[in-house]
Amino acid sequence: MNICVLSSLLQENINDPFLKKIEKELKPNFIYPKEYQGDDVIFYIQTGGTEGVFLKLFDLIPKNKEIILISSKENNSLAASMEIASFLKANNISCRIIHGNLDELIKPSIKLGVIGKPSDWLISSSLDKNNLFNKHHIELIDIELDELYDIINNKVSYNLDSSEINFLKNATLDENEIEVALNIYGALKVLVDKYQLMGFTIRCFDLIGIYKNTGCLALSLFNKNGCIATCEGDLKTLITMYFCQKILGEPGFQANPSSINDDPLSITFAHCTIPIQMLDSYKIVTHFESGIGVAIKGVIKAGPITLLKVDLDSNEYVCFEAKRIDLPYNNNLCRTQISFLINNEIKDYFLRKPLGNHHVITLGKNKELLDSKLQEYGFMNVLK
Repeated sequence: MNICVLSSLLQENINDPFLKKIEKELKPNFIYPKEYQGDDVIFYIQTGGTEGVFLKLFDLIPKNKEIILISSKENNSLAASMEIASFLKANNISCRIIHGNLDELIKPSIKLGVIGKPSDWLISSSLDKNNLFNKHHIELIDIELDELYDIINNKVSYNLDSSEINFLKNATLDENEIEVALNIYGALKVLVDKYQLMGFTIRCFDLIGIYKNTGCLALSLFNKNGCIATCEGDLKTLITMYFCQKILGEPGFQANPSSINDDPLSITFAHCTIPIQMLDSYKIVTHFESGIGVAIKGVIKAGPITLLKVDLDSNEYVCFEAKRIDLPYNNNLCRTQISFLINNEIKDYFLRKPLGNHHVITLGKNKELLDSKLQEYGFMNVLK
């Protein structure tokens, strides 16, 4: 963590007890205005009279990130911080002052794994790791696919509870197919435990070429058990699923928008993995794109749904509730499918200004709670 120290005094390294407190509790790398390159968003406003110093750095400061101003209770630090905060607000830049107490900055980080890189077709899935950590205290842990492969090859043991055993009794696939899918699950569990992950995303299609199987079953089981798991290495959807879990206390269904239908105006989403607690019934079948491996063809529980997608870099999200409709099953789409009514504004969002491919669907009417919390975190809904 870099912290840029702004001081109007001639000696930047003055005998400042609060500077020593920051050093002890946060263990940062202190930098000074001459060293500032524009990547960092945390500033210690050490004294008054630093507004002009900050202004000289303004062109370098990221405009799409929250700026954090640390102030002490001495040397007119708070007054200068408030003046700078007012300036940032006038320029539509999010900021907050942390005054005296550093607890907001020393919360334990949440660790999310990135197993392999995003799939080649997800050209809009990257995000700013520093912003993610500084603003939400989420740390992304990069894990090589080779580490996962080594564990799969050793065929580690896995444990299933009674509900999971019953879930697999419905499988009509070859027992070896199920066993390989469960080996993938067991290997991923080793990584989750090793790196103390709250969740992960995986470049899952690479598994097909090596093991002739998929991660669909494993991801379903992880989400069932409260460990966020998304496929195709999609970082933005991983963060969206994280917010679902954090705010609602339940997982969502990561799915592709597959078709927009005119009569009635509706949209169909589909994917090959889904948390099993979201289903009324299901079949264990092959993966759609490859025709091999293990995937889930489920009938999602009845009732309204809420759709969510969060874009960390733009501080935007989309969230709306919708009424389900029944449309004929399409054999040319991923295995689990869901359709619901939309209006022209939502249609325009998907066709003109989408926040990416995958979106997350949750059961029930959750918009009010999601709006409240996400706006508290500094996000703005792109829909009216």
